[in-house]
Amino acid sequence: MPGPEVREAKRSSRRIVCGVRSTWLVLGAVAALGIAAVVDALPGRGGSEPPAATVTSPPRVSAPSVSGRLDAAGTLYYTDDLCRLRSLRLPGLDPVEAPEWDECAFSLSPDGQSVLGAGVLWEPQGSKRVAGISGLVYVVSDPAGWEYRFAGDAPAYKPDGTLTFVRDGEVVELTGYCRPRRKAPWCERVLLTSRDLFGALGDPIDRAVKEIAWLTPTRLVAVLTLGDEALIRVYEGRELLRTVPRVGGRFTEISVSPQRRYAAVRVARPSGFVLLDQNATPFALTEVRRDSTGRPPFTGGRAIAWSPDDAWTAIARTASVVLFRMGRASPDVVHIELTAHDLAWGAADAVRDPAPDHQSN
Repeated sequence: MPGPEVREAKRSSRRIVCGVRSTWLVLGAVAALGIAAVVDALPGRGGSEPPAATVTSPPRVSAPSVSGRLDAAGTLYYTDDLCRLRSLRLPGLDPVEAPEWDECAFSLSPDGQSVLGAGVLWEPQGSKRVAGISGLVYVVSDPAGWEYRFAGDAPAYKPDGTLTFVRDGEVVELTGYCRPRRKAPWCERVLLTSRDLFGALGDPIDRAVKEIAWLTPTRLVAVLTLGDEALIRVYEGRELLRTVPRVGGRFTEISVSPQRRYAAVRVARPSGFVLLDQNATPFALTEVRRDSTGRPPFTGGRAIAWSPDDAWTAIARTASVVLFRMGRASPDVVHIELTAHDLAWGAADAVRDPAPDHQSN
């Protein structure tokens, strides 16, 4: 547990905006902390061991208004109106124990046993966690206990666990043969150059790669900026497949579904998401249509999560969580009347015991 000085540094450094990535908001105390402590402090509490389960009372959950049948399984995690982490076992919406957490945004480990700040990424089927902080990529491995950092931004894992990142306007991957801090050329490989990413777009001085994510081992989704403008681009290898222009707000982080069939790019002010399928085609969920200018689909909401099998998407709106069955022209829709600032969807085998003070409706 970080000491009082570290906690105070965290409080003074962060700007809490619920549901928005905060990896860049760190930290006067970085130099005084170990790498694992820095990664775990993005923001709030956390550690390599699973936190204790909350014993605060879960809120009553109203019966959802259902169009079609909710047959989704697993555990839906969310932060409530006081930013406490809660969880519901699906499909019955039974409150169950969740790790202790009290920040609006969070990042849940793949096994559903640990929770850290929203800027932390977890290795697929592995023990590493990684965060990009102020021009450095921090990597921590448990239980091996090793940790290191190197120059870079916007870390992202490929489906096979290969770590990629952005440096000097290029997308780079670690080869796994050594640690990049040794500066050996065989430690890393450039996957896309700045020319691959931008082509002839914009002045090189004003260009930047803000976020990246992988739909397949070779298909990359990237958020690029050209001065004050932002756009989404999708690449297959080094070939550009699609460009999605700005839709009236600022693009921020990219989320990818567990089976990597879908990606969602957050739009800030007004909040929402541009959705892409694995073929790099933008699409809209029910109740959301293109506007009169033909701009790409915009789905209102402040958090998004998918079921472990990608069959359902959950979007947190102002006073409800809306679940959509994917892959249908007229999908089933489930409304859960609760406040959720952030969302995660755990697998069925990660469910916890019933909350000790649970009361049925």
